[in-house]
Amino acid sequence: MLYLIILTVVLLFVVIFALQNAQAVTIRFLFWQLESSMAILALAFTAAGALIAELLRLTNRLLRWKRGHP
Repeated sequence: MLYLIILTVVLLFVVIFALQNAQAVTIRFLFWQLESSMAILALAFTAAGALIAELLRLTNRLLRWKRGHP
């Protein structure tokens, strides 16, 4: 239950941040360049971070299951 409350608060902050920062920005990395709204980038990077965290959690659970721990 605490996990859902924390997740809801974090998502609320991300949405507020995205709504308040809708201007266009340019992201450059090596030879790659992307121009997009800051709101879209904030939401995309938050989703990517959540996906990475979930994959790490799943990997940890699978390794513990393989070793026979609950």
